[in-house]
Amino acid sequence: MWSDYLSGIKSLPYLQIYIFNLIFASLTAKIAQGVVLTYYGGTVTKFGLVLAAGFLPRFYIDREPMWQLRRHKQLWTLATPVITRPILFVLSVLVWYLHRETGTQLSNYALLLAHASFIDFLLDASPLWPSDGYVWTTAYFRLPPNLFQRSFLVWDMLLNRRPLPKSLPAKQKLGLQLFLLGAGIFSISVILTIIYFAAGGLAENLPGILGNGTTYIFLFVLLALVLRQPISKWLNSQKLNNLVTRDMITSAKESEYANQKVNKSWLGTFLKACTMLGGLALFLPYPYRSGGQIKLITSKQQQIQAEVDGKITRVLLKGGDGTWVKAGTVVATMEAPEISNEFSKTEEQINSKQADMRKQEAELAKLLATPKKEDVEVAKQKVEVAQQQVAVAKQKVKVAQQEVEVAKGALQTAISRAEFSLREAERFKYLSEQGAYSRQQYEDAEKRATTDRNTVEEMKQNVEKAQQSLQEAKEDVAVKYQKVEEAKANLSLVKSGPYPEELDAVRQEIAATRAEIQRLRQQLTYLNSQLKRTKLVMPFDGYIVTSELQQKVGTYLDKGDTFATVENSRNIYGEIQIPEYEVGEIIAGGKAEVKLTAYPNDPLMGRVISIEPVTSNDNSSSKISVNQTSGTTLESTNATSGRVVKVVVEFPRTSKVLKSGMSGYAKIEGKSMPVIIAFTRPIVRFIQIELWSWIP
Repeated sequence: MWSDYLSGIKSLPYLQIYIFNLIFASLTAKIAQGVVLTYYGGTVTKFGLVLAAGFLPRFYIDREPMWQLRRHKQLWTLATPVITRPILFVLSVLVWYLHRETGTQLSNYALLLAHASFIDFLLDASPLWPSDGYVWTTAYFRLPPNLFQRSFLVWDMLLNRRPLPKSLPAKQKLGLQLFLLGAGIFSISVILTIIYFAAGGLAENLPGILGNGTTYIFLFVLLALVLRQPISKWLNSQKLNNLVTRDMITSAKESEYANQKVNKSWLGTFLKACTMLGGLALFLPYPYRSGGQIKLITSKQQQIQAEVDGKITRVLLKGGDGTWVKAGTVVATMEAPEISNEFSKTEEQINSKQADMRKQEAELAKLLATPKKEDVEVAKQKVEVAQQQVAVAKQKVKVAQQEVEVAKGALQTAISRAEFSLREAERFKYLSEQGAYSRQQYEDAEKRATTDRNTVEEMKQNVEKAQQSLQEAKEDVAVKYQKVEEAKANLSLVKSGPYPEELDAVRQEIAATRAEIQRLRQQLTYLNSQLKRTKLVMPFDGYIVTSELQQKVGTYLDKGDTFATVENSRNIYGEIQIPEYEVGEIIAGGKAEVKLTAYPNDPLMGRVISIEPVTSNDNSSSKISVNQTSGTTLESTNATSGRVVKVVVEFPRTSKVLKSGMSGYAKIEGKSMPVIIAFTRPIVRFIQIELWSWIP
């Protein structure tokens, strides 16, 4: 429910929908009360709309006919508005639940109405302020309907040190005191909460209409509306207090205070005096100062960032210790194995391409010089040598064939001998078991059989080796034949001489190789410059702000990652965002008072040194919200937020520790003007510009 509620109010004007829902809940409750009153025989004499607390719209019904009903009818009629609101809450929740998957706005409106009905029920059912819950409570417990007036009168007597009526029981006195105390705390808390959210809603729906103080202006206006009625009633409450006093005395059957005159309260005189003094104070001169958020900056600040991907291998400076470092000083070194490997690979490619080009040039020169008689003779000699090698290889084949035959004969002999030894061993075994021969003779026969079997295996290996040698000899013959063919082809090529196409092809190959070498050299130059960037150096004279840089040894940095922040903080400046409508009050060289968040009790004094000639958006009104379901953080900026002018303030040397990025609030000295003009500037500006722009 809460997730749907938060998502629903984003797309709707929250304040208007909320007030509409409050009115709808109040209207439904009062219509239900009127229906019940009519059902019980009563007559609705008055029905209308009032502004509760001076600004909150509420429907009302005259309760006078309800007091004429019987007790149970009276209680049901008075309880109807309180009961109607939870019923409306339940129905709205059901509508939301049944329609939340349809994709229509009905579920959103129903959920907003449920929320408003529930809040309205909590407010209206409370007996601690004049509402339906209070009226029902007094009727149910048979309390006097003027309970608030009685409690207020008791406190007024106590504050003015007047004795309370003796006929009033002590328990009733204490009850009246505690009731007004609890009612006052509850009423003030509720009213202030409503005022706070109402002012925030108005400021959200009308952003920046009265400048940066829009929320506070709405807050004070609503507070004035709330206080208007109590103050007005209090100034005219003395007669009512006398009547209540007499009523309290009469109900207790006491009359000793019946004709006593109520003393005039000292509080009224005090308020009137304060009002007069406040009116005079409105015309006193006031030193007007334009203010805005400030952020400390340095004359120079920069981040040392990795220009290549690599790992920090060495850190030469500690950082954060206040050491002054000169520009160009190496702070740390990185290891970029990918770049180093690419550099070595490129060098090898250049050497390889240069060797290829030399061969191609030699081949071109050779083609241009052919055919030569010497080359033809050499080519013929190569053919003859290749043919001789073929003859030698063939002779080796014959020798290998003879060796195979010899090996096979030896193998056959070894097999026969092994078979004989095996039969002889078996015979000796049998005779040994019969006792004809000794065990030693059998074991000797078994050893001879084993030796003969091993000899057979060796002969088989010799045959395989001989066959392998024969195969190698045949393959060598084939290779020698191939060389003969190559030598003959080379002889034919030498005799024929180079073709023009061959010369062009070789020249093109040389040109392509030369271009590739040039490209590789450019790449090598680039890689060399990248290797030089593995050294992280100071960009200018200053301090290293980042501390404990040694801990970053072994850290891998991607290109663009920050290694450290450096700054020249010998001169500290402040950048103030002043609303554009205040820029006319600012002059170069003016004094500025700054309260930093780090030093709230020790303001700094500075002077304005520059005012930007252009305005920019005020980013201070951006809001950060968290999605309850996904947990993601969203940042939104109000599109209608005010424009600001950035003013730079210079500070003198100070013993305080000032760091770039510190924030606070600053006020720039301006001209003096009456208090009423200084504090009504946003309203006057709204009338002069906004209302004027509405006139056709």
